[in-house]
Amino acid sequence: MAENRISHFDWIRGCMILWMLVYHISLNYGLIKFGVAEDGPSAFTLMSFFMAPFYVISGYFFSNKYDWKFFVKNKVRKLFIPYCTFTIFGVIIFETYCLITNGHWGSLQLREAIPTGGFRANTPLWFFVSLFFCNIIYYSLTKLGRGFTHLFVLICVVLAFFTHNKPQFLGYGNILLGITFLHLGYYLNKYKDIINIPYLTIFTLSISLSIAIIAPQRLEFVRNILVQGHYILNYIYTISACLFIWGISQMWKHNNIIGRFLIYLGRNSLVIFAFHRPVLNWIIEPIIRFLYPHITYFQFLIICLICLLLSYLLLNKLLKKYLPVLVAAK
Repeated sequence: MAENRISHFDWIRGCMILWMLVYHISLNYGLIKFGVAEDGPSAFTLMSFFMAPFYVISGYFFSNKYDWKFFVKNKVRKLFIPYCTFTIFGVIIFETYCLITNGHWGSLQLREAIPTGGFRANTPLWFFVSLFFCNIIYYSLTKLGRGFTHLFVLICVVLAFFTHNKPQFLGYGNILLGITFLHLGYYLNKYKDIINIPYLTIFTLSISLSIAIIAPQRLEFVRNILVQGHYILNYIYTISACLFIWGISQMWKHNNIIGRFLIYLGRNSLVIFAFHRPVLNWIIEPIIRFLYPHITYFQFLIICLICLLLSYLLLNKLLKKYLPVLVAAK
């Protein structure tokens, strides 16, 4: 039963990771712009919640039964070590690219890492910084706040509102917002038997879909930038969407080729999340642009996806053999 439950979350991770790849490839092609509102409920506004489920899943498996030292050490091993390793990985690829194309080393512009914690060479690693602090703060809230945890989380919601669309240090705005979704995941675990009903899935779908169509929402979780919509409406939309995809994951048949593929992606999501951006930005895209300067979007999308997934499978196999500490199964 436990293995079946975990497979549901792996399926969610796999879906979100696959969408993340499509999103970043579309950004690189120029189909969408980062931090720019879209006209109407496009696929990217409909799926703009794709980072929130990762915080919900972390909250679902959160436990404060361990002492402070063990908890922090565990988070350092799972998040900080991969963060440092894949930052170096990104820097090597970025600097090599600059040396080949420009004839000199590039400028890492370390100040660009201040707003999110993600270096220019590998920007998605902001998530590791955010999730690390979310877990540390939430652990402190549950240990010290005890009966006031709900109140503290509500304060985080309010503070996130006042920090969105403003300059931040290490993405403290998305950390505040992330804590609230981590809290949602924690109580999703506590009341999973009550929440796991088809009617709730239909209800949350109707809410999220109605909001997405009538008043399209789009939040760039990276820096808590509300690109499109309203903060409270976006918050309701994202919670509903997370609960909907949770419900779908319970009903979807996983024992087929697509389900097994998504679960495999989900179980190894750390690797593909941490390495895909440097490989896409500084290796795959330049080669494709050089060979096919007039390539169409769908050709670009398919080629990039295939190249990323193949390189991911190779890297994942090598890491499992030589650096298993970087391959997190949960």
